[in-house]
Amino acid sequence: LEPTSARERDKILAAIDKPFKLEGHHFQTTASIGIAIFEGEGLEIDDVLKRADLAMYEAKAAGRGTICFFREALQVSASERLLLTSDLRRAVDEGDLVLHYQPVVDRGGKWIGAEALIRWNHPTKGMISAADFIPLAERSGMMPRIDRWVLESACRTLASWSHLPRTRGL
Repeated sequence: LEPTSARERDKILAAIDKPFKLEGHHFQTTASIGIAIFEGEGLEIDDVLKRADLAMYEAKAAGRGTICFFREALQVSASERLLLTSDLRRAVDEGDLVLHYQPVVDRGGKWIGAEALIRWNHPTKGMISAADFIPLAERSGMMPRIDRWVLESACRTLASWSHLPRTRGL
């Protein structure tokens, strides 16, 4: 049965969090619990387990000692992340990442440097902020490739800027 109140959820978590002794050592654990209710919806057991996994990851994201129940919105969100991850892999391969440079100026307005800001030029969604795709890249293991691309691109830009009077010496 689904715990309907915070008090019932707290009782479940408190039971799991109780300290215990094993082979002379004291332990205490916390749990992030994902629950999927099976009500004869014609789902295979693997589908129910996947739903429970999605709920567990949501519980973990909410912090330790949390219980989360599966909602369809979790499935939609996971599907969208999967598609976006696939798009990001393609973007890295096909060069859809871009660097924008923001000048860094001193008090007199003289350029003393530039900050490189990465964006993703998605073919249908337009420019996507790093805040929206970097966490996805980190979770999917793409950051080393993106880091290398950023460094190489910024170095090429810096080399080309060395020939321009305004940006020489940055």
